Amino acid sequence: METIQLNGYPVQLQRGGQGPALLYLHSAAGEVETFPFHELLMKHFTLYAAAHPGFGASEGLDHIDSMEDVVIHYCDLLDYLGLDRVNVVGLSLGGWIAAELATRNPERVSGLILSDAAGLYLPGFDGFEF
Repeated sequence: METIQLNGYPVQLQRGGQGPALLYLHSAAGEVETFPFHELLMKHFTLYAAAHPGFGASEGLDHIDSMEDVVIHYCDLLDYLGLDRVNVVGLSLGGWIAAELATRNPERVSGLILSDAAGLYLPGFDGFEF
């Protein structure tokens, strides 16, 4: 586990393993520690698991006004890490973020797994707010 500085804010980041890059986006429960499934993923992938702004040791939530801001945050993280395209796994809130990342920036996503994704912005439907 490490803390990096991204756009002036600390971001808690777990990285490890070897193989193709995989970005894991956690749920609203905030599973930001190392779990056994992280270790399994690291057997086949280079895992990047960052705590969302406002979770764990990550800051910067006060600059997040929309899901688009969260997606921009993760694109900035990928740029910081030097990753053009990654596999993305998202759970619940992380699934929503992953879906938004894939629909807004499909060129950044090489594979996508959504588990219990919380939502996806649809024009004309105002049922979800971040």
